[in-house]
Amino acid sequence: MFRDKTRQGSGTAVLLTAALIIVLLTAASLQAEVTPVYPSRVRESEMLDYPELPLLEAELDEEEIEKMQLVLDGIFSQQLEEHDIPGLAAVVVKDGETVYSQGLGYASLKERESFDPAEHLVRPGSVGKIFTWIAVIQQVEAGELDLYRDVNQYLPEPHRLNPPGNNYVTLRDLMTHSAGFEDRMVGILSDPEADLRSLEDYIAGDGPALIRPPGEVAAYSNFGTTLAGYLVELVSGMSYIDYLEENIFQPLNMESSTVRQPLPENLEERMSRGYNLENGKFIPGDFEVFQEYPAGGHTVSPADMSRLLTFLLAEEGSEEEEILSLEYRQKLLEILFRQHPETVGLSHGLMEYDLFGEEIFWHGGDTRLFHSGLFLLPDRSTGIFVTYNGPGGTFARLELLRALGRAYWNLDYQILSQAEDVDLGEYTGNYFSTRRSQTTPEKLLAVLNQVEISSDDDHLLVSSYQDRAYYPLERDVFISQTGGDYLYFTRDGDDRVEMMFEGNNPIEAYEKQPWHQNYLLHSGIVLLALLSYILTLLVNIHRLFKGSRDSRLSTRSRIPSWPGIALALLGLIFLGLQVLIIYQLLEAPYGWPGLMGLAGLLPVVMLLLIIKIIYQLIRKGPLARGFITQLLLIIISLSFILVLYNYNFIGFGVFF
Repeated sequence: MFRDKTRQGSGTAVLLTAALIIVLLTAASLQAEVTPVYPSRVRESEMLDYPELPLLEAELDEEEIEKMQLVLDGIFSQQLEEHDIPGLAAVVVKDGETVYSQGLGYASLKERESFDPAEHLVRPGSVGKIFTWIAVIQQVEAGELDLYRDVNQYLPEPHRLNPPGNNYVTLRDLMTHSAGFEDRMVGILSDPEADLRSLEDYIAGDGPALIRPPGEVAAYSNFGTTLAGYLVELVSGMSYIDYLEENIFQPLNMESSTVRQPLPENLEERMSRGYNLENGKFIPGDFEVFQEYPAGGHTVSPADMSRLLTFLLAEEGSEEEEILSLEYRQKLLEILFRQHPETVGLSHGLMEYDLFGEEIFWHGGDTRLFHSGLFLLPDRSTGIFVTYNGPGGTFARLELLRALGRAYWNLDYQILSQAEDVDLGEYTGNYFSTRRSQTTPEKLLAVLNQVEISSDDDHLLVSSYQDRAYYPLERDVFISQTGGDYLYFTRDGDDRVEMMFEGNNPIEAYEKQPWHQNYLLHSGIVLLALLSYILTLLVNIHRLFKGSRDSRLSTRSRIPSWPGIALALLGLIFLGLQVLIIYQLLEAPYGWPGLMGLAGLLPVVMLLLIIKIIYQLIRKGPLARGFITQLLLIIISLSFILVLYNYNFIGFGVFF
């Protein structure tokens, strides 16, 4: 047993450690000072410098086509040089004709195989959702589906939804990502070695929870699109895969497009490689199998996508009416939902985008290996599809659009005046996206997708994937330093800032978080618990080898240390298991590992040990030896348990 001096030293060490953690976290939270430039329209940091070309005439002639090809080749060549992109392929349709079809870079670095839009296949990710929504609109036109009817009227009883309150989910809600589903990543992909589950079996499983009343705000949902694909199966009597082949791919002559996973033999050899970047090197990835395949399991050739673009932009009297009439095809470009009056909206399957005042409809798509974008400019009868096989494509696709706007269409943002006397402090804080999980440990990912807002002089500094300055135009309305990008805020009944909306982001909103949801606070608690558990074990190991030299004159009783030792050991085991679980999920994100059940049980046992220690403190009293250190261990452990509870780690895999 320790002497009193040893016990006091260990308690002091814990307090000093806590103070050090607080100082470090405070320092880390300080933001770098920036010098804003307003209202001049400097180019955004990711913009490339392209020469301006004359505005196009209404009809393209050979000279104008050559100019477009020149501009696009210049943009793409510079993107390959300046971004992490091994190769890309793009097609452009204008007035029903393909005016650009080009591949740059490599479809395979190892074989040095040049990208060919007609030959090579790519995974467009969520761009493929458009096929699901075309199928839905086809069934709406046929009278088999209704956009405004409760989807439970189509679903078998075991698969029916139960949203919060006296509400029901419609196809309109699924189509606009406003059904209220929480987001999830685990389980979207399937193990390539396992059989792909049918949509019926998958929908019948443990789907994401409905956490919001439908129709209020958007929260992008792959599961919602997958459910819509299942509804197409139910009313058509065909599998989703067969339906797309018979009713979309074949009529549009998209002979190189499929939803079959793995690929048929005649297509497999044409698949381009996708790459991740590790330590400055491109690492090829394997073919990804999507369990939620109506949301992103499609495989296409860029040349096939030019046929899709022609269909989407076709006018009355064209042969494309064979699969969908003009009236219903135009619904794909009809705004169906807008979560804030001033932001862009969602149509029947596409997202609106405001570029230099131009109305654009688009959809992005990201797998772990490919990054794609489909853009429709109906006023210019122009459609674009581009795909990149490296991580730099995530931002390059929108950069392409801005570059075309400036260099080809001679467009730019208008200069607006800054408002005065706006209280910037009202808007500062952390904001979590509505696209997040709330009932599983994936809630932790909300920290990675959060937006942190601070004020600096006369502007807001908004930090997410990059830091950007926003200036007030009026109360609750801000514009980016470079122009064009807006932030809108809404308030609750007490006139406090409640939510933030990005002007060009219709698929999610951001909810302002209370102080106790601060990620720095949670990180500090976890670090403090880790250090406390390590110190507890080291101190008791030291005691074991040093032996007991307590004064015989001391009459103070000692609080048994074994519950604290067990608590510290379980805490370290739990954290170690979580590291292992994260590693397993990164390698195979097909479902929660079996270790999750064991890990979910440990916090329950830790709670029992905390109760035991509290009982010992009450029984022995504050004068007992070890009281202070045990009390600190309880406080730290309870804080740690509360963090685990907040992120749904307690009992997950055991009771859920």
